[in-house]
Amino acid sequence: MRFVKFFIISVSCLLTALSYAVELKTPKELIFITSDHCPFCQAWERDVGHIYDSTPYAQHATLRRIDFTELAFVLPKLNGAVVGTPTFLIFENGVEIGRIEGYQSSEIFFWALSEYIQP
Repeated sequence: MRFVKFFIISVSCLLTALSYAVELKTPKELIFITSDHCPFCQAWERDVGHIYDSTPYAQHATLRRIDFTELAFVLPKLNGAVVGTPTFLIFENGVEIGRIEGYQSSEIFFWALSEYIQP
């Protein structure tokens, strides 16, 4: 009987831990293609970059920054060429589902992002 109780408690704890881990893992990823010489990238970092992790969007899509010069090595297969910065690629389960090119303001950025990620 003791073994059964221990087994049930162990399985319950394992399932709880697994469900928590699944909640933390997001299937979507927001990839920010940037360049050190891009004033619009700097504006995005100033307006959005430092707060993104605290937004509801971050709960559904983790942010990864990739320098434009390293793009071909890091992401060899894309739906189309990235021709400028900033470009934001939205991936779901490793597949590109959308992109946002350019940056005007945080309001327009989050509006465009909401087409792919619903917080």
